[in-house]
Amino acid sequence: METFDTQTKLAMSTHRTKVEVLAVLRALAQKYSELGDHDKGLSYTTRAEGLSAGLLQSQEHEQILLLTLTKVEILLKKYRFGTPEELQEPIKIAKQAFALAKKIYGEKALVTNQTMLNYAMALTKNPDTREEGL
Repeated sequence: METFDTQTKLAMSTHRTKVEVLAVLRALAQKYSELGDHDKGLSYTTRAEGLSAGLLQSQEHEQILLLTLTKVEILLKKYRFGTPEELQEPIKIAKQAFALAKKIYGEKALVTNQTMLNYAMALTKNPDTREEGL
């Protein structure tokens, strides 16, 4: 783990002002989530979201969509056995990702995002929270 942290610091120091840092932070978030540290993974997505404002010309960007989907994935892992109330946060973020994907790609390329949204909604096991047309 120490080597992983050292490599992370090295990558961050050389890519801090490049768009690639967003992909590095997203990869770190996914890795920490895989290791079971979901909160640290979420901290990397938050950090990437903050940096994205200065690195990207628009927030309607594929990197933002990928970060949002990563955040949904980590939250779903974190709250896998959570209550319906706890699952509202990943559902809300998944809906935001769906709307962003529509802006970026249009209606045709939304299969991944639709799957993520359906998965999040299915986890609530509450048919009243499902919306028609999504």
